[in-house]
Amino acid sequence: MRKAIVRFLSLLLVLVAPGLSPPAAAECFTFLLLTNSKWETFLWRVWSSGRAEQLTYEFPRGEHGKETGTTRPTDSPDERWVAFARDGELWLLEILTGQLTQITRIAQPYDETYASIEALVTAWSPGSQKILYAVDHGETECVDCEDRGDWEVRPAEYGFFIYDLENEVHQGIEFPGKFEAWLPDGSFLLTPAPGQLERMTQQRLLRWQPGQHTLEQVSDLIGLFGQLDVAPSGRRVLVSLGRSPGGRLNSQIVELDLVTRAARPVTQVGTW
Repeated sequence: MRKAIVRFLSLLLVLVAPGLSPPAAAECFTFLLLTNSKWETFLWRVWSSGRAEQLTYEFPRGEHGKETGTTRPTDSPDERWVAFARDGELWLLEILTGQLTQITRIAQPYDETYASIEALVTAWSPGSQKILYAVDHGETECVDCEDRGDWEVRPAEYGFFIYDLENEVHQGIEFPGKFEAWLPDGSFLLTPAPGQLERMTQQRLLRWQPGQHTLEQVSDLIGLFGQLDVAPSGRRVLVSLGRSPGGRLNSQIVELDLVTRAARPVTQVGTW
């Protein structure tokens, strides 16, 4: 959603800034995924002239998310695809053709004994050729249940997987920490997994290359990292950084240079 807003504001800048409007022959368009207060998501195509049209595809209503991923429609960086979860499975929509492809076949519903199994969208690769997704189970606690106990976790292959769109291959991947971002060189930005630190505000941002056993610290910053947004070059990262001086949590948006390790504040420190 934040990416869609940034694109929309960038488009408005082109439309209204004096001397910046492109000639009619150079008119281009972008796609926006917009979610309203009822958790209905709509796909729009917006031209640089200001003309806009809603594309007729009905995404599942509502959103369900965990630390591992979300059911929310998520567009690829090249704006060709939208990945989303429906009925516990991962689906892929090709925007211009409307072609819909089911990516997973792992879903299981709740029953009297076991919790559900579902696929969640985690992230697109920067080049839009691959999708990182998670296979997770539903909630196990049966709240306010008087006539039964909690659900059990159904035996299944849980965890993260990478789906290659071209080769239609699924490959499992185990992260040595909590996934935060996917970089263009194929490496990943991670933070320590919950339980690895006494306090979550003691996190450091780490880079991990699959196949390696070591993690590289990419910044001297310590805090609670969230909402990482990587520049197309893969060099710069915007991050929401939470800290707790005196035990009170605050927040600040910071830009990190992954090459020089330099950090630059983008906003002032505010309340969480």
